[in-house]
Amino acid sequence: MKHALTSFFLAMMAILVPAAVQAHDFVVYSICYNITGSNEVAVTYLGDNPYSGNYSGNIDIPRTVTYNGKTYNVTSIGDMAFLFCENLKKVTIGPLVTSIGEMAFTDCTSLSSVSFPGSLTSISRFAFMGCSSLTSVTLPNSLTTISFYAFEGCGLKSLTIPPSVTTIDAYAFGSCSGLSSLTIPSTVTRLGTNPFVYCSGLKSITVEGGNPNYDSREGCNAIIETATNTLVTACQATIIPSSVTAIGPYACAECNGMSGNIIPSTVTSIGAYAFDGCVMSSVTIPGSVKAIDGNPFTNCPNLQSITVESGNSSYDSREGCNAIIETAANKLVAGCVSTTIPRTVTALGDESFMGCNGLTAITIPNSVTDLGECTFCDCGGLENVVMPNSVKEIKGHVFDFCERLTSVTMPNALTSIGESAFSYCGRLSSITIPATVTFIGEAAFLDCSSLKDVYSYIKSPASVTVEDDAFALFYPSYYGRTLHVPAGTVDAYKADKRWSNYFKRYEEMDVVVTGDVNGDGSVNISDVSMLIEAILSDSGFESALDVNGDGSVNISDVNAIIAIILQ
Repeated sequence: MKHALTSFFLAMMAILVPAAVQAHDFVVYSICYNITGSNEVAVTYLGDNPYSGNYSGNIDIPRTVTYNGKTYNVTSIGDMAFLFCENLKKVTIGPLVTSIGEMAFTDCTSLSSVSFPGSLTSISRFAFMGCSSLTSVTLPNSLTTISFYAFEGCGLKSLTIPPSVTTIDAYAFGSCSGLSSLTIPSTVTRLGTNPFVYCSGLKSITVEGGNPNYDSREGCNAIIETATNTLVTACQATIIPSSVTAIGPYACAECNGMSGNIIPSTVTSIGAYAFDGCVMSSVTIPGSVKAIDGNPFTNCPNLQSITVESGNSSYDSREGCNAIIETAANKLVAGCVSTTIPRTVTALGDESFMGCNGLTAITIPNSVTDLGECTFCDCGGLENVVMPNSVKEIKGHVFDFCERLTSVTMPNALTSIGESAFSYCGRLSSITIPATVTFIGEAAFLDCSSLKDVYSYIKSPASVTVEDDAFALFYPSYYGRTLHVPAGTVDAYKADKRWSNYFKRYEEMDVVVTGDVNGDGSVNISDVSMLIEAILSDSGFESALDVNGDGSVNISDVNAIIAIILQ
């Protein structure tokens, strides 16, 4: 899930930037320095803040620098020193530098050459992230630690990891799609979560013999943690050995071309996003699997068949539903474009359909009471959703980036619409907010650029929590929007900036009471009687009769009215 990794990077920037904003101590030959010790300095950013990106061309970082008659050793490159320097071409790092700071060269997109000194021992997190022109690096034999995201998104076409390296942290070389082969030295004793995630061009992986912690047994073209038999990193040519018992997080992400029995019958656990972005069309979960962390098959647009082997005591694919269901909890944890949600399912797990781009419509049965975070996010083909009245809360990001979504039927007893629940649904033209809603989260309908009509049945807008940017647009033009509100409440909505900031037109509407089949303004036993009579006489479909909003009129609507009366 690449955007999750990006979100993490942005969050880290928010944490680091406030601490980093400070003036340099002095400038020599257009390079800024901060004094870090009695005779030591670090290179820092040029300008008033780390976003300035003022360094350009070729930079030579010296061994020493003299200022006010005192000579200092240049021993480090500070955090964000060259951040966003898009015109920086080449950097030669002086022979006394031992460390490169966090985000030191992040998004230096024109940087094509870096000369590392023999003194360098560590490269910090995000140091060269996004340096897309950096196609090769020669890492020195002094280097011991490559921190997480250090070279993420670089244009590297080849990589030699020196035998001095002992630690490669999570995602250190992620999304370096130009890499085709990889050798892990015997000295590497610690690997974070797949350091080579989304390296989609990898075809060969070897762990040197004698490594005490990792191996590539049976010529499997993978990295396996020896003691735990956990697959850490796979590639296009990986065949998972039958001795593997766990598939780690992101281990096989974008590893297209894997052959053989993809998940061996020895595997007992599968990590988060283990097969994210793969193009497989079918998958079988062995009976041996006892633990699955979230949805391992996010963003697999071609996946059409999911089968859990019979005899699995923890998971099933009941009724041929083409999904993975956690048996004891009746929770669907992974679906695909062909999934039919069984009526015994009570919950859809976090990201359970994330990235199912071929999914155009989905029927959620009344048995479902819980939609997880990001359930249908990035389902770019999803056009129509009917949510049952059993759902009381739409959590964060549930329909985020569903760009073709045009129609949503809200549950009539909905209480909460979470953060970014419908953000970037660019074709959504209207939405109905039931009177029961008490919370609308931040950016809930952010940049829904086609949203013209919002029907709010909330009678007291001031009583509802509406967080920032709930209906905001990136390029604001709110004059084409109409907020439809209950009779007598226009002034209250106009006075409330949480609403009026995003709407310039208002229309009063008659309030329809859910369950009020006979139209007398209340819900009681007479509505039950009228609905039963309509069902028995088969008088046809009328929207007022469809109390639970599932598109049909039957005994479940009678039960829905009774539930309303008993509330």
